[in-house]
Amino acid sequence: MPVMSGYEATEIIRKRFKDLPIIAVTADSVEPLIEKAFKVGCNSHLSKPIEPSNLLNEIKKYME
Repeated sequence: MPVMSGYEATEIIRKRFKDLPIIAVTADSVEPLIEKAFKVGCNSHLSKPIEPSNLLNEIKKYME
């Protein structure tokens, strides 16, 4: 993102929408960066390349 990172965006979104599910979709697949995504407020994490069925399964978790 040119203006801010996904981490910054997540922190801003999380302050306003406490219960909104946020799924991190990123090329970052090393443990410290995955942990950072959870620390800033993501509910789950998917590494690129994305398998469509995995993304749909994650979305379904939050629609129940």
